[in-house]
Amino acid sequence: MGGRVHLLARGGRFYWRARLPVVLARRLGRTHYGIALRTSDRVLARRLATRATAAMESLAETLAMTAQEPQQPTDAELMEILREMFRAIIARGEREHLFRPENWDPDAISDDDTDEEREAKALDDPMDRAHY
Repeated sequence: MGGRVHLLARGGRFYWRARLPVVLARRLGRTHYGIALRTSDRVLARRLATRATAAMESLAETLAMTAQEPQQPTDAELMEILREMFRAIIARGEREHLFRPENWDPDAISDDDTDEEREAKALDDPMDRAHY
């Protein structure tokens, strides 16, 4: 999934949808996974989508590294891990949105930004926000 955000917009709301890594797709019997990001704020949606992509990659790496261990989560447990992981990402995003200061600048790079968020802000094209 490297470098892609997997962000979709429909009806003014944003969604994250991505092809599952092979190790997850085999276990879950599906090729894609998606969630509603519960926001119409494009900047917040990009941040949440970046986190969702990173979390999915991390989970796939962990599963791949532990594939030979005798005790593996069941498919149902794995699906619950995915759901809980995304619930936490969405909840964090909602908290950030509610408690951001009035003078909040989405393009300002802060010490709290992840490397992916810093890169995204540095590469952000102002024309993405232009309305024609």
